[in-house]
Amino acid sequence: MGIFGDMFNGRGSHQEIYAEAVSLRSERGPKYAAKLKEAAAAGNPEAKFELGCAIAAGAVAGSKAEARGHVEDAVRLKAPKSKCYLGWSYVTGEFGIKDATKAFGILLEAHVEGDARATNNIGYMHLKGLIGKPDAKKAIEYYKIAAERGDSQAPFNLGALHLEGDSLPVDLFAALGWFEKAASRGNPNAPKNVYLLKEQLKFHAEMAAAAEATGRRYVPNMPNKQKALRDINRLEALLEDGDIQRALSVFTVTNQVSVGAMEPLGDLTMLATNIAYFTGIPIEDVLGLATADATWRVREYIERMAD
Repeated sequence: MGIFGDMFNGRGSHQEIYAEAVSLRSERGPKYAAKLKEAAAAGNPEAKFELGCAIAAGAVAGSKAEARGHVEDAVRLKAPKSKCYLGWSYVTGEFGIKDATKAFGILLEAHVEGDARATNNIGYMHLKGLIGKPDAKKAIEYYKIAAERGDSQAPFNLGALHLEGDSLPVDLFAALGWFEKAASRGNPNAPKNVYLLKEQLKFHAEMAAAAEATGRRYVPNMPNKQKALRDINRLEALLEDGDIQRALSVFTVTNQVSVGAMEPLGDLTMLATNIAYFTGIPIEDVLGLATADATWRVREYIERMAD
């Protein structure tokens, strides 16, 4: 018997009504909305939470105030994840109100209660200075606790910090480990980063071996954070538009980086692996765009990214 098992119209009735709503969820039509409202009116906490979320997302008709009211009811009834959602809504302004102080108070309660995503979100607020000055040390502490609790976003965030090098040392192996953990927990953005990092680490290993064979020292250049992010965003936009040739044209003539001289190739490797990932073109073929004398040619990419 559930917490509210005998509360309304006989034993377990609101659970049964909510189960009917869940069975209609994929349709997102009038029947789903009606059944969800019925379950919420009967006092089902999960239904109240889902109804608030559905109204906020535009899947069910209603105002932002109504959506917030349903979520607040869900919090009072202790619906799982509802307190974290409510707290985060005051960061995003999802219900038309932004209030970082209120958000932090609610998220802190959820964190104390063991909500891993709330713990992650508190870390984010510290990192971005939404509650006082930016505090990367505190952010990392919360991210690590959230990761230990099983959150999927916290390990992704830690991986990103190891790539950026602002708050944690640049460490591609550590970043890869965190991204793999995030991917294993279902984070939708992590698999791409796992792929890119594995390709980059493979490339650096090959370059280091080639340098050692000729008595040279290879020092890889880690991608600049802002430029790497712009790389990814630009390529994603081009490839989502189906403009593969345009994406490939980033490799053209204006700047040259000599492989023979073992100059750093971190940024170019990231670009190549992005093209390979999004197009399905083998990484070897993308790298084959290098000229016969082993010189990389780059044109619009560096010019535009510098703007």
